[in-house]
Amino acid sequence: MKIFFAILIISFSFVLLDSCNQKVDSCTDDIICTQEFASVAMQVTDTLNKPYILDSFKVINAVTSTVIIDVKPNKLVDTTGYYTIFSDTYMDKVEKDGTVFNFHGWGGANLKVNEEFKIGHNCCHIVQKNGKAKIVVQP
Repeated sequence: MKIFFAILIISFSFVLLDSCNQKVDSCTDDIICTQEFASVAMQVTDTLNKPYILDSFKVINAVTSTVIIDVKPNKLVDTTGYYTIFSDTYMDKVEKDGTVFNFHGWGGANLKVNEEFKIGHNCCHIVQKNGKAKIVVQP
């Protein structure tokens, strides 16, 4: 009987040790997520605090240089200076603890915005880990 309990304890110990070695970034199928759609926006203004309308912008993975988003905003419609720089659509592009991206914005042929930010996720939605929410550019 003592051998049975010893084997049981040893087996249980291996299970516990194995669970400690599992990847922390993993998400299980039994997580219940809300139906909301998360996104991260960045406001771009000029030095007078007026919206600065970019001619185009890109979101680029800082490590792999992969372009995630490449947009030419419609200047007749997009007049607020707010730009969605990430959303749940791209959750498969980020690590749970965070991935670093660069937001590049152009005014004409000039690079006006070059900001770094970090996005992670909680297995359901993206989460901004760091980075500015507002950028002031020189016109």
